[in-house]
Order: sequence, then C-alpha cells, then structure tokens
Amino acid sequence: MAACPPPQSVPWGNVDTPTNGASNLAGAINVSGWALSPNPAATTVKIYRNRLPTEQTYQTILGLQLVYIGDATFVLGARPDVANCYPTFTYGNRAGWGYLMLSNALPGTNSPPVMGNGQYTITAIATGGGTASLLGQKIITVNNAASIKPFGTLDAPASGQILTSSSFSVNGWALTPQPKMILNNGTSLELMVDGQIIDHPSYGQPRPDVFGIFPNYANSYGPGGSSLPSKFDPTSYAAGLHSIAWIVWDNYGVAEGLGSRYWTATPTISSFSPSPAAPGTEVTVVGGSFGIQQGLVKVNDTIITPTQWTMKSIKFIVPPNATAGPITITVGDYVGTSSQPLQIVTPIAIPTVWKGITYSPRRHSYFRMLYDWYTFDATAGMLVKDMAALDLERLRVNGFNVLHLYLWDKTALKMVNAGEPSGFYSCAQAPYTDSSVDPRLTPGASGNTQWAALEEFLALAEAKNLFVALHFANGCVKQRIIHSSSSAEDAAISAEHVSWMNYFVNGLSPNHRNILFWGLNWSWDPEPYPGVRGDGNSPEAWGRSYKGLDDAVKNANQTYGMQAAVGVGLKMWFTDPSQPLLPPPDYPRSNSVPSILPRPAGGYAWNIAESQTIAKRMRDELTLRYGFQKDPDYYMPTGYAPNTSDLRAALFALAGTPVAGGVSVPVSKMFIHEFATSSSAADAPNGTSMLTASREDSQLPSATLEGQSQWLNNALCAYTGLGINKFAYWAMYDPYELWSQTPWSFTGHELAWRGFWGLINRVGADKPSWTALTTYYKYNSLSCPAAPTPVLAITIEDTYFTISQNPEVTWGAADVTSLSFNFDGELGDRTRECWESKVDIGPGLVGSCANRRLTDFLTPGEKTVTLTGYNGLLANASVSKNITIGLRPIVNDVVNESGSSVHVNSTITVHGHGFAKYTTSDLRFVSVANPNVELWVWNLDGSGFPVTGESLTQITVPLGGRLAPGNWTVEVSNGDDALSTPFTFTIYP
Repeated sequence: MAACPPPQSVPWGNVDTPTNGASNLAGAINVSGWALSPNPAATTVKIYRNRLPTEQTYQTILGLQLVYIGDATFVLGARPDVANCYPTFTYGNRAGWGYLMLSNALPGTNSPPVMGNGQYTITAIATGGGTASLLGQKIITVNNAASIKPFGTLDAPASGQILTSSSFSVNGWALTPQPKMILNNGTSLELMVDGQIIDHPSYGQPRPDVFGIFPNYANSYGPGGSSLPSKFDPTSYAAGLHSIAWIVWDNYGVAEGLGSRYWTATPTISSFSPSPAAPGTEVTVVGGSFGIQQGLVKVNDTIITPTQWTMKSIKFIVPPNATAGPITITVGDYVGTSSQPLQIVTPIAIPTVWKGITYSPRRHSYFRMLYDWYTFDATAGMLVKDMAALDLERLRVNGFNVLHLYLWDKTALKMVNAGEPSGFYSCAQAPYTDSSVDPRLTPGASGNTQWAALEEFLALAEAKNLFVALHFANGCVKQRIIHSSSSAEDAAISAEHVSWMNYFVNGLSPNHRNILFWGLNWSWDPEPYPGVRGDGNSPEAWGRSYKGLDDAVKNANQTYGMQAAVGVGLKMWFTDPSQPLLPPPDYPRSNSVPSILPRPAGGYAWNIAESQTIAKRMRDELTLRYGFQKDPDYYMPTGYAPNTSDLRAALFALAGTPVAGGVSVPVSKMFIHEFATSSSAADAPNGTSMLTASREDSQLPSATLEGQSQWLNNALCAYTGLGINKFAYWAMYDPYELWSQTPWSFTGHELAWRGFWGLINRVGADKPSWTALTTYYKYNSLSCPAAPTPVLAITIEDTYFTISQNPEVTWGAADVTSLSFNFDGELGDRTRECWESKVDIGPGLVGSCANRRLTDFLTPGEKTVTLTGYNGLLANASVSKNITIGLRPIVNDVVNESGSSVHVNSTITVHGHGFAKYTTSDLRFVSVANPNVELWVWNLDGSGFPVTGESLTQITVPLGGRLAPGNWTVEVSNGDDALSTPFTFTIYP
C-alpha cells in the first residue's frame, strides 16, 4: 500500500485481487484485500456477484442487487503494511482478508449459457461498528470452457485457521477437463507448506457434493483427496503465519494449483508437569509451535525465565514469588495458554535440628498403635487416638518437632500375642496380605482401619506442626532375600517391596506435607550373606529397593512440595567377636540363650570398620544404580551406649578416616533414630526394683531415675559436641505393662531394657529424664562440662549383716575412667562381674554391671559403703549406702504363710536380718512353758524336718505337727556360735 488512507467513520479498505477487467480466468480465483472498521470494532467481509436477469433469489445491499458467494477470511499478520498504517487499531494486524472462489461453479452468462463461462462483477461488502460499506467491485471474464488445466478446491484448512495437531485436516477435491483424467497413483496431488512439498495426498475418495455439480468428468465418482495427519504436524512450525497449497497433475502432465491458504501456528500447551509444584521445582511444558527463538513464559502474572526452549517443549524453574495460575507462552503476537492452572505448593520450613521421639502412646508398642487406634483404653478412659492427640500437643509445647514412627507391612502390626514373637523376621504369613494396612484400599474402607489410622495420625501431627519420619520395618524381606534362589527372585522380591512402599509414598504425599523422612527397612542392609548364598545379590536387591523408594519420594518432593529424604539403617550394635557373650544367671551357659556383652577394653562395642565397609557397599550399589556417585540421604544408627564418651568416640571414628574398603559417614547425614538409657532400679511403677544388666542397650548403668537423666544429658552433649543434631529418643512411655502374655512376659535382664526406659511413668508423671530432654528441646539448654559427669548406682542385699557374713555390693557405672570403693577402710579384694566372669575393676569394666563381695567386718557398728567414679580427674561423683554390722542375727517376726495364726501343721516364715548367706541358717525352738524342751532345725535334720526356703531376710519352715500348741521362742544362727535374741510366738492346735 503506497499511502495510508485516513481512518473513516464507516468500514473502509480495498479489493486488491482479481484485477479489474481480467479475462480468460479459470478454476479457482483468489479474491483478496483489506478492511478496517472504526476502532475498536471488528470487521467482516462478504463476497457477492451480480444478479442475472433470470435469478429470483438475491439481496439488495447498498442499492445493489447481489447474489451471495461466501465470507472472506481475515488472516492475522497477512497485511503488515496495513498494520503499520494503523498501529493503534485493535484489529490492525488482522486487516487482510481473502476468499478462494471456484469459477467453474458460476452460472453461465454467455449464449448459450455454459457453467463457469461469462462476465461477472465481483463485489466486496464490509460490515463493522453497526454499518456497512462497499469496499470495491471487480469485473472479470471467465472462460473455463477453453481451459485445459485441472481445477478443484482446497476445502480445509480454512484460510487463517489456527492449526494444532488435534485440529489438523487437509482435504479437497480435483477434476480435469475431458478427455483427460487424474491418475490415482499416489503422486497426482502435492501438498506444499511454506513452498515445500511435504506430502502426496491420497486421491479417489467419493464426493457426492462435487458429483452433483460436475457429473461428467473422468474422476467425478472419486474426486476427493486428503492428507494423513502423520504427514503434516502443525506444531513443528514456529508460531506465526504460514502458507499451505495443493497442486494437482493430470495424466497429460498439466499442473494447476487448487488453492492456497494462510494458516496460523500458535503456541499450544498440551500438558505440563509436575503440578502441584513447589518453588525451586523444574516444570516441563509440552506442546508445540514454540519456535526456536525464546519467547515469554508466564505463570499467572509472574514472568519466568526458561531454562530450556525447543519447538515442542519448554522447561523452567518455579520462582519463589510464583502464584497459582495458567501458563502462557508468548511468541511475538501469538499466545498459547494452558487449559488448567499450574498449582503452586507453598514451601515448608524444614527443621535443621530434629528434636524427635520414637513414638507410641501409653500401653502400646510402636507396632501396635495403629491396630488399636479406634479402640477404647479402659485404664486411660479414652480412645487410643485421643491419647495420641494429647501426647502430640504435649510434645509440641515442649519443643519436639519430629515423630519417628515405624511402619510394618504385615500382620505383625496386630499379632502381638498371636503366635509370632514380634514379626521382626517371621515370614510365616506372606507380606502385604493384611487388608487392614493396605494403602491400595480407600482409607476407612471395610477392614482397612490401620491405613485410616495412619492418615489420621499424620493429620494430627501436621496440625501440631510436627514432622513425621516414617520408617519401613520388615525383617521378612531380609529373610526372603537371604534365602532366595536366584538374582531374578531377588529382583522380584525387591519389586514387590518397592511397589508396596510406593503405595505409602503416593498415597500419603498428596494429603500430608509434614512427612520429613522415609526410612528403608529396619533390619536390612546391602551386606551379602555368604553363609547362605555368596553371589552378591543381596546388595543388588537392597540397591533396587532404595532407588525405587527414592524415585517415589523425589517425585513426591516435586509434585507436592515435600522435602522428604530417604535414610537407611546402619549396623551399630555389638559386633566385636573378641568379646564373649555372658549369659544371665537364670540360664545355663549356651549360645542359644539371651546374653549380655561386657564392655570391651577399647571402648564401645561397635565394629566401626564393619559399619564403614557397609557404608561403602551402599555407595557402590547406589552408584551403579544411579550412574553417578551416590550415597544414602541419611544413615540411621542407634545410640545405646553405657559410656557417652565411648559413644562420642565411636561416632567420631565413624565420621573420620575410613578403613580400607570403607567410607566415612558424615555427621550431617546421621539420624540417631533410637537412643535411650536402661531401666531404672527404682521401685515400681518407675523401675524394676532390681539392679540388673541388660542386653541390647549394652548394659546402660543408669540404675536410678536421676542416673537416667544424667546419662541423657551426657548423650545429648556427645551428639551436639560432634555436630549431630538429628535424633529421636526411645520412647515416651514405659511399655512394660503392655507385655503381659507370651512372648512378652520378661524378667531379669530382659525386663531391664524392655520395661522402664521411657520419659514418663505409667501414671503420667514426669521423670527427671523428661525434664532433661525437654529442657534441651524447648530451650536449647545443655550443661556440657569438659568431661561427662559420672553416672553411678549401687545396691546392697540388705541393710544389716553380722561380722561373719560378707556383704555383696552390686554397682553400675558409666562415663568414668576409674572407680574406687570405700568400706570404712575395710576393703576386700574379691571382685566379680555380673554374673560369673571374674574381671578387674578398671577401664575395661566401667559401664558394666558388677558385684563386689566384701571381706568379713571385724568390728560391729554403722558402716558406709561408697562408690566413687572419676572421669579423667575432670569430673567425679560418689554414691553411698549405709549398713549395720552386728554380732548376731535379728528375728523380727514369725508368720503363717497364709497370713492367719500359726498352727501345729502350718508352714511358717521367720523374718529378720543377718541370716546365713553362703551356708545354712540353724533354728532353735524352745518351749516357753518348759525351757528344757527345745528343737534344733537344720536344712534337713534326721527326722526329715526341712528348711524349704532361705535368704538373708527370711527362712521358711513347715512345722508338720512337730511342735506342740503353746508359746515358743525361735532363735537363728547363721553358722556362727552367736544366736539371735529369742522371738516369742504362739502355736495353736
């Protein structure tokens, strides 16, 4: 356009083609031009021809009698010259229009009339802003009768149409004058895009509409043609204006264009993922027509810088300030918008310090809680779920921020007293078969109560701003792997396990954003088992399971904004083969019975070399799986240790220089998921009422409530001093009362670690250890001297002994480098460790339970027994017990075992102090009425008069009618000449 006409108050523009007066036209004729209406009105253009005198159907428009031919199509960007003339007009960039008119179908105006021949006046009428105006008229002469060229139309796409892969369609029809024909040989039609041939459309398809107009041509029964979508992908073209055209060849080699179209490629978004997405997450947009030059990306109103841009995909990182909304891609004047909004997940502030607890409510173990979730606890007077809600609130206000919870994958969750010892290793029932814990079922569905309980537990924790570390626990998987017969079987077991874990991740992640951590398998590591099968497939199965869980968790991280990680158990228990295991006194010596482990001379009984080697095996297996050096996100050792200085030294060594074939484990990756003291020797309900060594807590000697608190403080100092700030104490409550049936009824050393190591006693009162932990959790307050304060405890069999007996002291000590006893200067030299193995007091024993048998006291009176512990002379502590040394035993009373009066056939119990300890006490009965009548009783006298039970404080004797009714005195000798003062009692008939 040479000049820019001034804007008008009515639509204005021009008809550019065909040329006025053009003659000998044939076939498809392009009618085109441009038009605008007063801003901001849109414009339409209709194409008409002149009315023939014989035609009765016509329209009178602007005083002209016209016959409608069709609507012109406006094409965005087709007339940049017009757009430049009117840059402020709303529709200035789509002013160009066009219409392809098939002249063969025009009525004949010559004589005699022949269709598609004659003179015609073509008129274009523009409408816009409520008014219409004449754009122009062109007089043309059409002579199809003389034409030898093929003819037809390109029906689709429409001119200016926006094409996408889903809306793509190219079709039309073609004929050629007789006697020629169009061969159906796959090459007669050519599809051209932007001047390049991209396809040979098929030909020969029926078109009844065309046959009705042109019935007498060689191809009238099959003039139709079309292109397959696979031949032309509009999304492979950059956003903007493009052309498409059909060329037809007849069998005489004559070619003709059947029409061309402008079509528009615009950015198209077919999908994007993930959604929801957290800030920092990479989002991939899939679609087409993005072009090769980077355009503009927006989410809602936030402009985002792409990290990758191709014709069909775009990637970007969600910025911190992004808000939920549609994704828009702008390329020049063309904009594509997603049909769905991108959901943005607000990031959660993840704690850097994990102040946790391995949780279970009162009277419920960690694998029983979910099963009992909806049951009523008669002792507490409320539902288990309500007990948990109160607990979580108490934990929240006291500084806790993490709950460590075990997840079991089989009926061990409920079979506490039903045949399987614990479910730790048993494969008696196939895993993943208990519908009550099946995450594939709808929460709350029939029989699926445990899954619903887990959902509720997570929701309760989230409402209290408590994060949850979920830990899969299954020894059965380990056992199946060990005993599998092939690597293929290993892979199948691992795949089954991964599928199960993924149900939890994918089922819980959309609803809960407080899942901090997923632990992999409580009792399984990649250590091979050469005693069963030494081909190394156990590490392979472990690696498969880790990556399968990790992939699910990382996907959930992106999708739901979680920051969860994956941790693995790291072997940290007594594995020093140089240290013999010692059985408890109530079992015969055998490797098959429970046993305790004395502290080795070198420190904590933890094989650091083995742990570092396992960590290396983990790295190797994961590196193989991932294709780059990969370590677990976290390692999960336990923290049971008698000496916290030993524990600290062991953890320091674990994080230090690795052994050959091992790797160090950084403290930043340690999550101490269990640590606790041993049971207190306090009276029930806070302890066992006995000082005893225990098994798997390595004989922790915190045998008093105060000792528990001191050890806990020392342990926290050990962790924080190394920079370890992620741990969960085991546990909130003493669970002893939970275990009332086989196999949960334990005594002695088994009870010591299973019963009384909780922070709160069974009636809800706080222990000193609760105060120690919450003071740190809530206020970050710790008292950490240069050396840990010694933890000491002693017990003595009784408070009264005779000079002929040797009192025995049982003691426990932790965090000491040396010990000393003081018995008012009367120190013996016989020492034995609990229970039979004789060792010396010194660094090789500290932290264990031990006994010291005192030598005979030579003088009577009040004595003090003192145990003093030293820790490098930097810290020391003492604990004392008072005893009385007398010349003879003491009898306090004589009672019938049934609690009633003593009769001639009763079994009596004589209570007192100072009775025989290593031999047998002798009893002398004397009649008060006749002092010459007396009876001496030994363990078994000649008449079969037995002593059936004897201790330092009581002797049980069946009278068996041997003493007549009346008043009698009883005296006791503990093997020395001195008899106790006579005690008088009455025997009834």
